[in-house]
Amino acid sequence: MNSKVAIIMPVYNAEKTIIRSISSVLSQTYTNWRLYIIDDCSDDDSAKIINTYLNDGRIIFTKLEKNLGAAEARNVGLKISEEDYISFIDSDDEWLPKKLELQMRVLSGNKGFSLTNYIYQTEDSIKNVSLNRKFNLEDFLKKKKKVCFPTLLFFRVEGLYFENLGHEDFFFIYCLYQYYNNCLIIDELTVRCHDTSGSLSSNKYKSAIWHFNLLKKIYPKNRFRQLYFFSYYIYNGLKFRLSIK
Repeated sequence: MNSKVAIIMPVYNAEKTIIRSISSVLSQTYTNWRLYIIDDCSDDDSAKIINTYLNDGRIIFTKLEKNLGAAEARNVGLKISEEDYISFIDSDDEWLPKKLELQMRVLSGNKGFSLTNYIYQTEDSIKNVSLNRKFNLEDFLKKKKKVCFPTLLFFRVEGLYFENLGHEDFFFIYCLYQYYNNCLIIDELTVRCHDTSGSLSSNKYKSAIWHFNLLKKIYPKNRFRQLYFFSYYIYNGLKFRLSIK
């Protein structure tokens, strides 16, 4: 269990949260990693804060000259990194100390991908979210459980990048399911996922349109499958929201 992991962190105006995120990477019990921080043309003090961590040779900082969005910022990280194993962390989320250790224990030396349980936190509530060990593609498309993207760790798939569309993280995981057929679920809490009310996904109407467009992309000629999975998206989304109130 000694493979190096590329950690990709897109950053945009994250001066209030980025210390928490970087610190959670530095606190990992699995230490063979390289953190690629991609600053998407922030105009706050994010870069100044990041610069204070660059004495750690494992941290690589790239500042983009223009704002490209989270999807393209992640793609920059994918292109400049060389490691086979890859994980992502958002600049407002945090990993628990054993996140990488637990996943690399089952993935190191193997090709595949892994998701884990996590803590979902808003300003008003905290909820532990557990995925079933047999959480398959069907469950994922039904959004049977809400997946926290920073729990993902995978063996690099050549040519797989983010597409610039709504819910690009959902589509990225879908592509991993298509490629590897199976996901290894770690039955441990490894991430504290912070839901900020100002995030794009907080606009539920826009989010629903994004998701339906994704289902049309996945099933371009099957209207029944589009509506079938979209109905589960609405049902399970409402169910999740009610569970955290």
